[in-house]
Amino acid sequence: MDSKSNSLGIDSLNALQNVKSTLKVKGVSSIECFKREDILFTPVVNGLTARMRTAGGERKRLLQLKRMETKAVSDKLDFEERKVMTKRAAHDMAAENARQQSEDHEATVAKRMKCVE
Repeated sequence: MDSKSNSLGIDSLNALQNVKSTLKVKGVSSIECFKREDILFTPVVNGLTARMRTAGGERKRLLQLKRMETKAVSDKLDFEERKVMTKRAAHDMAAENARQQSEDHEATVAKRMKCVE
């Protein structure tokens, strides 16, 4: 695992580790295993790249399914996603709440004072 592999899924990392361990057990490097005589003009074996061509679309489809499931659950629970609040907005909201509580307290105290008199 390194800084470049954080966007890979577990399945992709698993496949990479399987290939690495298989090549290590056989004592063959990846260059020897997939070597072509002329790199520029020898066609690539389609069997080696078939998974690479479909992996991106499959990952995109799985992410879309996961998003749809999450949305279905949140719709079922009538749950709204939280929007990220900036520090300034949070500070303003806290100040407004404190001001409102202070006004409510003053009104309650004033009401009690009228009842006492």
